[in-house]
Amino acid sequence: MKYFDIIFENKTILLLFWIILILSLMKPWLFVNGILIGSLYALGSIGLSLIYGNLKFANMAHGDFMTLSSYVALPVTFIFFPK
Repeated sequence: MKYFDIIFENKTILLLFWIILILSLMKPWLFVNGILIGSLYALGSIGLSLIYGNLKFANMAHGDFMTLSSYVALPVTFIFFPK
């Protein structure tokens, strides 16, 4: 119950919640795109943090593979899903 008290006491969080709710109902594609892009960032950062946590070395190969997969996914998307 204390989490709900914190949310309702802080007017900024409550206002942000209502804005997100209204935008997700008005423009659902905006909400879906935000979730997709956020999950891609999370996927890259989780890989980096796991490697850094174990080896104490930031391996930048994760970024290279994310860039490579983006360059591969772009033409594949246009070939298989034309407008």
